[in-house]
Amino acid sequence: MSASTEYPWLSKNSKYGQGFRLSRTYVDDDFGYGSMPDISSQMELEPAAIQAVREKYSWLVILDECIAEFGSAQKSTIEEFADCTGFSDVCWWISVDDPAKWLGDMQKTIQRLYDASKQ
Repeated sequence: MSASTEYPWLSKNSKYGQGFRLSRTYVDDDFGYGSMPDISSQMELEPAAIQAVREKYSWLVILDECIAEFGSAQKSTIEEFADCTGFSDVCWWISVDDPAKWLGDMQKTIQRLYDASKQ
């Protein structure tokens, strides 16, 4: 899997194409395999707006809202498991054909959620 230079959080999956992996358990961690990539630095939104939305919503909710409204990414379940310790997880591949459009759609989604939270 090689990363894009313009979008270093993108990688390739032979079955699902260009995108990134998300884990239900680790999506909101700031690092690690399966966490939401750091896309904030590539957004034009004020960091305070992103932070306010992130305090109220997980990245998974924001992503699902964006996919439902714009369809600029696809979420495919790639793994579900439970181990003998009781730990279980679901992992998705988020396919992104046009990263610039998807980032714009994510910004619109975050802005909409931010505006709604101020009312």
